[in-house]
Amino acid sequence: MFHKPSFLNAANGVALLILFAVSLSVGVADFKWSALFSLSDSQQVMFISRLPRTFAIVLTGASMAVAGMIMQILMRNRFVEPSMVGASQSAALGLLLMTLLLPAAPLLAKMSVAAVAALIGMLVFMLLIRRLPPTAQLMVPLVGIIFGGVIEAVATFIAYENEMLQMLGVWQQGDFSGVLLGRYELLWATGILALFA
Repeated sequence: MFHKPSFLNAANGVALLILFAVSLSVGVADFKWSALFSLSDSQQVMFISRLPRTFAIVLTGASMAVAGMIMQILMRNRFVEPSMVGASQSAALGLLLMTLLLPAAPLLAKMSVAAVAALIGMLVFMLLIRRLPPTAQLMVPLVGIIFGGVIEAVATFIAYENEMLQMLGVWQQGDFSGVLLGRYELLWATGILALFA
């Protein structure tokens, strides 16, 4: 089995820290590192917006990487990833339906419904690929792409009919600009689960 040399791991860690600092420095609001330790707007910008946004990005990226690796191990296929098996599309559909049917629901409820919808979509995909012969490993991603496309088409149609196409696009592309203190803390749970996994 191929292992990365330890200097590559150290280089990756240093790169992550540098990019973390760059992410904290970038944004619409004026921010000065020199004013961080005084009671100023820079301190509020850092703790209310920039730190939560950066933590959300890191936690989401790490969780998605671990989820993809687990999915590849479970399916015994290196070409499979969550967006290829309908999980991402199912989560977007669940979130869309939740927003339409219960718009006043708390964020935790919406996130929970999206997670359950992703699990259901993945289970349906697994039922579909059980019918494939074991020798057709290259068919698994193709079936996943078609399955995900069907779910995405349903979500796009519902969003179009309800004038929510732009919101659906934001969910699918991963916009972190609206992440603020109090709106991302559930991601710490996914980060802990990813670490455990």
